[in-house]
Amino acid sequence: MANITRPTFPDPPLEVGIAQYPTPLVPDYFTRQGHIILVEKVSIEKGNYNPQPLDGSVIYNKRDANDWPSNLYLVFQQTEPTGKFVYNYWANDRTLASQDPWNYGIDYNLDDPDYPVYTRAYIVPRSQYAPVALGVADPVFGGTTKITKQSMAELGDDNPLRSRYVLVQRIYEKLPSGTIQGQAVNQYGSINTTIKQIVLPSATASSAQTQGQIGGINQFLISDSINPVSAAKSEKQKVVMSQPPDVITYEITHDLAVVKTTTSMILRENLSPPAVPSGAILDVADADIGYPWIRRSTKSLAVDGGGNPILPPSRTEFKTINYEFPGIIYTWQARQGVVQDDVITNPSVNLSFFNNRYPISLTVSARHVITYHVGPQDLSDLPFFSVVTQPWAMKFFNIPSRMIHPPAPVTLRGQSIVNNGTDILISGGQGSTPSNYTVGQQILIGGDCELWQGNIYMKQLIYVTEPTPSQ
Repeated sequence: MANITRPTFPDPPLEVGIAQYPTPLVPDYFTRQGHIILVEKVSIEKGNYNPQPLDGSVIYNKRDANDWPSNLYLVFQQTEPTGKFVYNYWANDRTLASQDPWNYGIDYNLDDPDYPVYTRAYIVPRSQYAPVALGVADPVFGGTTKITKQSMAELGDDNPLRSRYVLVQRIYEKLPSGTIQGQAVNQYGSINTTIKQIVLPSATASSAQTQGQIGGINQFLISDSINPVSAAKSEKQKVVMSQPPDVITYEITHDLAVVKTTTSMILRENLSPPAVPSGAILDVADADIGYPWIRRSTKSLAVDGGGNPILPPSRTEFKTINYEFPGIIYTWQARQGVVQDDVITNPSVNLSFFNNRYPISLTVSARHVITYHVGPQDLSDLPFFSVVTQPWAMKFFNIPSRMIHPPAPVTLRGQSIVNNGTDILISGGQGSTPSNYTVGQQILIGGDCELWQGNIYMKQLIYVTEPTPSQ
């Protein structure tokens, strides 16, 4: 609204109004359509001054009333500092439509000139104010430019129109607006693109994960939020992310194996069960790190030129154990005993020779030979050391178990022994298994084959050596 100034009147006053034209709509003398403020200077000394109500009940009816638009309402009275005169301010009502053509300022949503925001400020009678419904189009520009905000406020204390009129503000915006976007590198090494837009309250968030391409790169939805701003509009913010690159790290295990870990990001909708680890693949693990990503870590061994996994190196470890080494009978003498009915009974044996010995328990250092293999290894055919003393030797000659001995020095005619359900006739009987043993030789006493990782197995063979007298 144009500034209202107090006009200068001739002295003595003419007691006719002097018009001000606060808007571009200036009335002519034919239609008298337009907006004016009429300022009248009245002498108090002449008795013409009488304070009047400013509620619109007093209408201008002076001799020049037909020269101005009607009705003109008394809206303000102010005495001059000298006390001789009073200024009467008269104004006619303005309609919204009469102010629409010129009454607007322009801003732009997200500073995009293709999406204007029109702000209109009207001065209308207080009694005629009413809000308009949401969704009403701009009265001039129309289209998708809809009202998003409106308010009614009193005019300032220094405005002479304050008693009858109010300031009505309406803002119209073209919605939805254009979009703006920015980018940032995220913790996965890929690019997050944030897209903002002003939308209608009815807008909905996206649910599809794949959002097409931005700059030729596939983008995947991370989040899409609709944040209410008012009853007429909302702010939409969408974050999309490019496919994260695989991350490769290495570690050396306690077995001195070089293990590669490949970390991949997979969309939930594309996730499928991994194959059972085999070959160079040791382990596959998935972790949910938040919508829409699953982090898959794949551990594997390096491969050689033929595509075979490079296994951990073989190694030897030593552990102290207590082991019972076998007894040894090099020579022995026996008496057949009593012969009765062609059966020899009560045989006896003499084992007290200098170089014979009974089993001996020693604390020794066991050698563990560890090797790695693809798939399980069968150990059943390995030559594990085990002493089998003949049952007849233990029965008839009281030889302890785990004694290595030669064949019987006598023929036990008519005697037999049951071994594993079989009746064996003793006739000079075979020797123990094994039939010989040398102090100082290396013997295989145990082993196992356990799963290491994936389809790789660790085989461990245990060897011991009985110390020789020189040791």
